[in-house]
Amino acid sequence: MIWGIDFGTSTSLLSYSRGGPVNTALMGSANNWIPSLAGIRNGRHVFGEEALPLTDRELISAVKRRITEGNLETVELGWGKTAVEVDVDEVVLGILKSVRLKGQGLFGSDDITARLGCPAIWDGPRRKRLLHLADKAGFEIGDNPLVDEPIAACISWVQDEITSGNQVQGSVLVYDMGGGTLDVAVIAVDTVTGNSPKYFVKSSTGVPIAGEKIDEAIVEYLCYQIAEDRGINIEQVIEGSAFLKRPAREIKESLSRNKTVRLDYRHPDFGIIELRLDQPQLAQLSAPLLDLAWQSVLKALRDARLTHYSKK
Repeated sequence: MIWGIDFGTSTSLLSYSRGGPVNTALMGSANNWIPSLAGIRNGRHVFGEEALPLTDRELISAVKRRITEGNLETVELGWGKTAVEVDVDEVVLGILKSVRLKGQGLFGSDDITARLGCPAIWDGPRRKRLLHLADKAGFEIGDNPLVDEPIAACISWVQDEITSGNQVQGSVLVYDMGGGTLDVAVIAVDTVTGNSPKYFVKSSTGVPIAGEKIDEAIVEYLCYQIAEDRGINIEQVIEGSAFLKRPAREIKESLSRNKTVRLDYRHPDFGIIELRLDQPQLAQLSAPLLDLAWQSVLKALRDARLTHYSKK
């Protein structure tokens, strides 16, 4: 059996194949993924779903970004008197072990080879770091163990097209915005010639900025909103901004279905507060990131010689 491991910034999941179709395992209690979270609960380190009951101030999230950015080797796990400094690699290792244990609980542990996805923009040392941690977590690493995430996304889409009875022949633009990185690739695909699909990467680019940055922009906006509504100093609100991460994500998701969102939220420091955001405000907060994304799309098309745009 082959396992495909997607260690993501926000969530992690496992796909599997016994030589036929690829399926996604039911990793969580009700989802096919587990959160990429860590914390301290009842005096012990917990990862994935075990960390969910903790408050955002007590959690470590988006640890994958620490590898991408390369600017922090330790993170603070827990909060207050229980907080401890731990290595970033220890947190990543704990999440990967959670994925392995979930998989073994579903499928056993015999004759399994693992392959992992990674951002296309990661360099050699970052890729080796992930492979080292996966090996340490107990995964059997076979030949060609890493697959760039946009290539994996393209292969998955092509397989779905083939299953639906369609053929693909031409260039495919892959736009893969995760929690911590944006990867854009142009991949030539041919499912018509020969017995198996053929892939050729024409270009690949990206930036180490993605969905988590939108969440951070929403949190900052809500901090100023609370300060204005309550007539208090903005620094006082920012000190408790960690508690706004979850409602910020909830608001962002709700705005995909609603033009305006009003959310009553119990803040540990300020009691019941009303949080408000509408689609135009979200578009304004997201504009800098989406501009970077558009520039990455243009660069990928230029590098693949598929656009007449200049480099300006």
